[in-house]
Amino acid sequence: MFLFCLSGIVLNHRQFFANTGVSRSLLPQRYHYTNWNNGLLRGTLPLPDGSVLLYGSSGIFLYSNSSLLSLHSSLNHDFRRMVALPDSQIVGVTPFAVHFHQYNSSLLSLHSSLNLGERLSDVVTHGDTLIVVGRSHLFLSTAPNYNKFQKITLPPPLSTAEYPRQTLFRTVWQLHSGELFGLPGRLVVDIIALILIFLSLTGLLLLIRPRNFDLRSNCLPLGRVQTSLTLLSLNRHFQLSTIKCHNAVGRYTIILTLFVVVTGAFLRPPLMIPLVLTKHPVNSWHDKLRMLRYDDTTQQWLLHTSAGFYCSSGNISNSSLFTIHSSFPKVGMMGLSVWEKGADGEWIFGEAPYVSGYSADLGEPFFVYYGEGTDRLPQPSELEGLEMSLWNLCLELHAGRLLFGFVADYFYVFLSGILTIWVLVAGWKLRSKGVKKDRTNHKKRKII
Repeated sequence: MFLFCLSGIVLNHRQFFANTGVSRSLLPQRYHYTNWNNGLLRGTLPLPDGSVLLYGSSGIFLYSNSSLLSLHSSLNHDFRRMVALPDSQIVGVTPFAVHFHQYNSSLLSLHSSLNLGERLSDVVTHGDTLIVVGRSHLFLSTAPNYNKFQKITLPPPLSTAEYPRQTLFRTVWQLHSGELFGLPGRLVVDIIALILIFLSLTGLLLLIRPRNFDLRSNCLPLGRVQTSLTLLSLNRHFQLSTIKCHNAVGRYTIILTLFVVVTGAFLRPPLMIPLVLTKHPVNSWHDKLRMLRYDDTTQQWLLHTSAGFYCSSGNISNSSLFTIHSSFPKVGMMGLSVWEKGADGEWIFGEAPYVSGYSADLGEPFFVYYGEGTDRLPQPSELEGLEMSLWNLCLELHAGRLLFGFVADYFYVFLSGILTIWVLVAGWKLRSKGVKKDRTNHKKRKII
């Protein structure tokens, strides 16, 4: 419960812990960077002087003259995509900010960073227009001042049948974290996590308490010397207070604690399977936008969402209407990690989490796989232990993968949820029996 609750609080406040990291050298070997795996290389961007920028989960690297020159960017900048602007600026998007860079003489310097107020996932250019893709909105900027963005809310499709569809899994996820109700909801879930920590602590104290006297009586065991009476009395008072607080907190929060535990148990197999298969239409793009591309061949905007692919022939600055694009293949619930156009004009897709990156700027195009990485580009050994963000570490801990590897997805959360429900219900039953017994004894004493 400590692991679940403490990691859950960090997961609920990702932006607050964004600049906190842990060295991968302290973690199991599977978390070390080897052959550019684990998202270290997501993509590349060619530069006018022939150099290439490599970006990914631990910042930006400069590749020039067949050697890796330097590592750029501050701690835990998890770059999702980088593009070049007509004015030679280089723009990179991380989950919570847009970063503007200047490149000059093999030196990449950070010019400015902007927080647009929501989680970001992609960036694309079209002519002199820069578009940053948030999870719920698009942010548009045009020359010459690319630091000013217009927030665009996309209208829902005209046809109800084309509304983005949300899985029940996503709804339960938002309920479990409190995200469905914004910051107040997340804070309530944080309080419930603290309550579970308190119940765990006091429950542990009750479990290991000394058994040399009866907690329900005022009589000390025979044979105790007089000098121990004070110590035993204080110990007994502390344990009685612990029982009282444990029972009171557990009694008044049983619905909330069970709610968080049950919804959490449904976020991993086997309980998550029916939730993933159950979808319902929603008249909103909230938290569904993932990637945006412009197809020069069809002169259409293409939008990848958690609900599928959409297309539009309108002007995106005027909140153009998107309709379902049925010709693209269906992808898994994790969505795309790569969406680029090949030299032959065909779209190239890479599906998460199996594929983590792609490059066509270092010779023959190649994919980078999340687990195996790639052997097309040597990785310097000093990059192996780069820091992992505390948020990602807590996600691995929360799901049990830090302890048991990827096999934990199939048993850890489910088994922990069942055991926790058992403990909470059993505690409720024991408290109820204790209250009834105390009331019966009280009535007997009153009659006598």
